[in-house]
Amino acid sequence: MKKLISYILILLLLASQIPTVFAAGSASLKGPGTVRAGDTITLTFSAGGGIYGGSGSVSFDSSQLTLKKYSSAVKSGWKVEFNGNKFLFYDNNMDSPITGSGSIFKAKFTVNKNLEPGTKITVSVNGIRLSNGKSESGLGSRSYSATIAPPLSGNCKLASLTVSNASISPAFSPNVTTYSASVPFSTSSLKVSAKADDKNAKVTVKNTKLTAGATTNVTVTVKAENGTKKTYTIRVKRAQDPNYVPSSNNKLKNLTVKNFQLSPAFSTDVTQYYVWLPYETEKVTLSAGTADKKASVKIADSVTLTPGKGTDILVTVTAESGAKQVYTVTAVRAPAPEDTDAFLNPQPTQPEMIPTEPTEPVIPPDAPEQNSSPSPMQIWLPTGVGVICLALGIVLGIAIKALSGKQKKPQESDEGQEQESE
Repeated sequence: MKKLISYILILLLLASQIPTVFAAGSASLKGPGTVRAGDTITLTFSAGGGIYGGSGSVSFDSSQLTLKKYSSAVKSGWKVEFNGNKFLFYDNNMDSPITGSGSIFKAKFTVNKNLEPGTKITVSVNGIRLSNGKSESGLGSRSYSATIAPPLSGNCKLASLTVSNASISPAFSPNVTTYSASVPFSTSSLKVSAKADDKNAKVTVKNTKLTAGATTNVTVTVKAENGTKKTYTIRVKRAQDPNYVPSSNNKLKNLTVKNFQLSPAFSTDVTQYYVWLPYETEKVTLSAGTADKKASVKIADSVTLTPGKGTDILVTVTAESGAKQVYTVTAVRAPAPEDTDAFLNPQPTQPEMIPTEPTEPVIPPDAPEQNSSPSPMQIWLPTGVGVICLALGIVLGIAIKALSGKQKKPQESDEGQEQESE
C-alpha cells in the first residue's frame, strides 16, 4: 500500500503544473577528472535535501560514449527504476528520506577509442524533479564534462644506468637489457643508479645484495605511465671467500617414485632400492631432493622398462665439492600375462640340440603294421601268462613235497621192526 501511495504521489507531483513550493533539494552528477580515449568511466548521480523521491532523464552523445549499464546506488529501502534513459527513484516505505546527499544511481560508459585529445565529452541529467512528500522542486539539469587527455606514455626505457663499484659489460644502451659484471669477495652489494627516459615512468632497483661464490641477478625495472614494463638485468659474479671450504655432502634427503612404493623404505644411507611394477606400466617418474641445498641431483633420462626384467635407474648426487654418490632404483616390470608362469617357475636351460637327418626304419614287406603305442592286449597278455606259470609252479612244488613224505614212512617202520627182532 505504501509503495502504491508513493507511486501516486510522485506521479501527481511530476504531472502537476502548479508553481513549485518545495525550495530545498539538491542534485549532482560526478565522474573522473581525467578521461582518455578507450577508457571506461563511471558517473554517479546524487540527490538529497529531505526528499522522498524524484525523476529525470540522462542524455549524452552516442558518437562519443557507449552506455554499458545503469545500476542502483540508493540506500536500503529505496528503489530506482529505469525506462530507457528515463529514471524514477523513491522511498519504498515512505519512512526514510534522504536528508543530506545520497547516491541514487551509477552510469557506466565506454569512451570512443578514436576520440582525439582535446575533445570535450558531456553527460547530462535533465528535467530533475524532487519531492519531499508534500511538494516538489524542479532543479533543471546537472552535467558532467571532461576533455579527452593525451594517451598515457608507454615509454619504459632507461636514459642512463651506472654502477659505482663495478664495471658492466657491454656499455649501457637503452635497447640492451642484459649486462654482466665481476666483483671481488669484498664487494657484498652493487651500487646502481638508473634514470628513466620518461619523467612519468617509475624505476625500481632490486636484489643488489651479492652472494659469495655465485652469480646474482640485479634487476632494474622501468614502469611506464600506461603500466608497460621493461626489466634490465645485471648478472654479477662475486668471488668466493678465500677461506671457504666447499661441502662434500652428496646425500639425498628424499627419493620417491610417483604412484609406487620403494623397497626398502627410503633411508639417506641406503643406495639400492627396488620398485615392483605391473605389466601395464611402461615408465616411472622419480623425484629426489638433496640433503645439502648446494648439492645437485640428476636422475637418468627415461628408460625402457622391459617386461619380466629389472631396469636400473640411476640417481646421481654431486656435492658442492664435486664428490658424487649414486643411488640405484631397480624397476621390475611384470611379464606379459601369457609369460607369467614361465617368469614365476623358470625351467632349466636345455642344451642346444643339433638337428640330424631322420632315418626311417626298414620294415619287411610282410611285417604287420606297427603302432606307435602298445595295445592293451600287448600289455596284459605277457602278464597273464607269467601269473599262470607262477601258479603252476607253486602247485607242482606242493605235489612233489607230498609224494616225498609218503615214501619216507615205510622205511622208518622196517627199521624198527628189525631192532625189535634183535
